[in-house]
Amino acid sequence: MKPRMLVGAILSAIGIIVLVVNGMHFTRKVQLPSDSPTTITVKRETVVSIPPVVGGVALAGGLLLMVLAARK
Repeated sequence: MKPRMLVGAILSAIGIIVLVVNGMHFTRKVQLPSDSPTTITVKRETVVSIPPVVGGVALAGGLLLMVLAARK
C-alpha cells in the first residue's frame, strides 16, 4: 500500500470517529487536602470535545490524499 493511501485512510478514519463521537468523558478521583485525619475523595468528570469541523477537515483531507494516491 502506498504511504499516501495509508495516511489518507488513517485520516479518514479519524475524521469519521470525530464526527460520530460527540466527546469523551473521563472520571477521576481527587483527594482534597484537609487538616483532619480523614481524607475526602471527590469524583470529577472531565469532558474532552473536538469540534465537528475538525472531523470534517480530517475526513476531506484523508479522502483527497487517497484520491491523489490512486491517480499516480
